[in-house]
Amino acid sequence: RVADVRSSGQALFFDEETGLTLDVWGFAAPFDDVLPRFQYAFDRAVASIEAIESGAVVNATAVVGESENRQVDHYNLRLREERVPGKSLAHSLALWDRVRTDVSQILAGEVVNAAGGRFRDAIFNGIGGSNLGPLMLVVGQLGNDFNMSDSVPVKMHFVS
Repeated sequence: RVADVRSSGQALFFDEETGLTLDVWGFAAPFDDVLPRFQYAFDRAVASIEAIESGAVVNATAVVGESENRQVDHYNLRLREERVPGKSLAHSLALWDRVRTDVSQILAGEVVNAAGGRFRDAIFNGIGGSNLGPLMLVVGQLGNDFNMSDSVPVKMHFVS
């Protein structure tokens, strides 16, 4: 499935079925040595993607007590069809609408903390680095010193 397409001084893997192209020119190993190894890895990756897309349980481990034993739902949150119950693009968009409404109400002071005051801090808790996307967005919009500005109504903290 993976073809060796060497042209213009580039070493490329190209899979005709998926359209995936990978430039491996900078790999330390000779190209002819990399091709068979990559084929195995590519086939495994495609099989994993197909399992995820079909809604198969892929988050399982040999130690049952430590296993999530569930489907990968973050992938399914982008799909129009619902392959995993409650996980689809429509569900994602509805959740974002709810988040926007909640944030607007918090910033307007319509929703208050347990003491009856305004919220002053927001904590983004990201498991496995999930906080990095929101952090990069905030830094990109407001700069590295985003919490030092008086224009930020709620101070933001990122935990991973």
